[in-house]
Amino acid sequence: MWIHNGQNRAIARDAFASLLPRGILDRRSKGSYTGYLAAVYARNKLAMRQFLENGQLCAHDLIDRSALTDFFARKLAPRDISFLRIFDLCAVENWVRQQSHDPP
Repeated sequence: MWIHNGQNRAIARDAFASLLPRGILDRRSKGSYTGYLAAVYARNKLAMRQFLENGQLCAHDLIDRSALTDFFARKLAPRDISFLRIFDLCAVENWVRQQSHDPP
């Protein structure tokens, strides 16, 4: 059976039960891409903040610097995916910087 007692890959789990750590045998999912991005955000939060605050979007008042500061200052609630907007802003900021002939 592919799924048994709510566990995916039941046959494979049974076949390799003696070789796999208990945590892997008992887990219900492998996580998500959003979870991965949340970890990337947490590790790079300060650098992303500096990149945006010192960038062209803030320099030209295209984003609200105080709102950005407030966002980075707050602790995100579990399952809050609002941090994904920061990735979008960084992508736009990076694009804008690449359009300039002057170094950043």
